[in-house]
Amino acid sequence: RDRSGPFHRRHFRIEQAVFDAQERFEHFDQYLCWIKVGAGWVTWVAGPKGGIIPIPRSVSYRKADEDEFREFHHRVIAFLRGPRAARYLWPHLDAASAAAYMEQILAEHGE
Repeated sequence: RDRSGPFHRRHFRIEQAVFDAQERFEHFDQYLCWIKVGAGWVTWVAGPKGGIIPIPRSVSYRKADEDEFREFHHRVIAFLRGPRAARYLWPHLDAASAAAYMEQILAEHGE
């Protein structure tokens, strides 16, 4: 299926809003890789020392259709709401405050 432009843009507004509010990453591309790994949007490959490592997958229009992008979106939201993301992004906050801050950001964008 063709991608929904409004849905795609809303997803990236959410990612941008969380990035703008967080305290860990200076560069958006590093943050985006972290999001993809956390959401499990990866390909597992042999690493340089023989272990298995995750390589973030693309969500470009050519690499992910509408259904795949919606799956990615739901995985990202689940990761952001999970027990680790907010605590990592706002280390000075306790778990409940970090989770509440994440919920506030997500709610502001319809999640």
